[in-house]
Amino acid sequence: MPPRPSDPPIQAGATKRVTVPNTRQGMRQARERLPEAPDGLQWRNKNTVEAGAKAVLTFKLELGTPKGTPAGATANVPLSVASRYRLSSAPDNSTLTVNPRGAPPPMMRSARRGISSETTPEGGRKFTLEGNQTFKGAAWVSGKLSDLVKDKDQLKELEKLGFKPDSQQQALSVIGSKDSKPTLMLFAEDGKSVATVCSEVGTHSINGGGGAWGGGGDRPAVMRKPVIYLYPTTRTELTVDVKLAGKFTTQYPRTKKDGQWKVFAEPTGLLFDPSTERKYGYLFWEGTPDTKLEVDLDKAFCVSRHGAEDFLERAAGRFGLNDRERTDFVSYWLPALEKNAHSVVQFLDDAALERYAHLTVTPSLDTTLRLFMIFKAVDAPVKTGNPNLSLKLRKGSCVVEWGGANLDE
Repeated sequence: MPPRPSDPPIQAGATKRVTVPNTRQGMRQARERLPEAPDGLQWRNKNTVEAGAKAVLTFKLELGTPKGTPAGATANVPLSVASRYRLSSAPDNSTLTVNPRGAPPPMMRSARRGISSETTPEGGRKFTLEGNQTFKGAAWVSGKLSDLVKDKDQLKELEKLGFKPDSQQQALSVIGSKDSKPTLMLFAEDGKSVATVCSEVGTHSINGGGGAWGGGGDRPAVMRKPVIYLYPTTRTELTVDVKLAGKFTTQYPRTKKDGQWKVFAEPTGLLFDPSTERKYGYLFWEGTPDTKLEVDLDKAFCVSRHGAEDFLERAAGRFGLNDRERTDFVSYWLPALEKNAHSVVQFLDDAALERYAHLTVTPSLDTTLRLFMIFKAVDAPVKTGNPNLSLKLRKGSCVVEWGGANLDE
């Protein structure tokens, strides 16, 4: 069976001890109590302390033939790899494809003894095994590179490629239908290459990689629809100043100085701008930041199109939005999320949002609520951190802002 989504990758070099009867039946009990054995591990160094009714067996876990399926392995990619690469296997297990999250490059082919790859239209790599083999097994393994790769010459070659021997790696161990030894696939942290290790070391470039869950290649995503609601306890003249680490593209009402409005606000949220002599429901701006926005999967959620409405409504509630603000927020972002089969969605915390867009209101109000959502489409569900969203409360006078960025734009 493939590992469950919550299962950690197998740790290379781990040692476990179990006390069982020193008999064949005891060995079977040991295997049942250490279920890692069927999932791509083999036993060695079985040391009995003494002959008798009981014995302590020490099992040194070593990488062996991966028993999981390619489909299972590509469906349960570790977060550190999934943030930079997308993996898939052919229905007949004849190929294993690694795609980047970036722009496609020219078509290329790379061959190494035992395994070869050709460039996909998306700039990734489609791997095949020599001898018309299919991928028989696959399993994720983790540990220090020097524990995963024992050959010193291969370690030296990998170090030249940027893989340090003492670095922690999340690797994919695969084996062909005719192979006696698995091939190890290592994924570069910059998202731009995959190294393969079997009888020799190979490197396969991932063109267009390095844009981990960001927007539009190197082009920064637009910070869409940040709208600002103001609720003083009495009619008050307020100055609102947004200092954007980037460039404003739109503001409404239009301002003489970028990101700065002077308005009279009512407790109901109604705003009056003396410069235009008009009333408004909120202040609006959009802009592009100097720093690229990227989703951190550990801080994100994976949302299906069918669950998007409920997800947005619950998020609005956690951020303290009232009925009007919730309706504005959900109705604006729901169409974008429902276009995607699945999306990875992250809410920036206040400190991160302040680095992109610093908000001040003078005189200051009692409560500041800021909701900024970034998201990106994914082909299939991915593992995410699903963090708890703390409940934000409104007390006294209040400023509320919500906005977001579609990283696929």
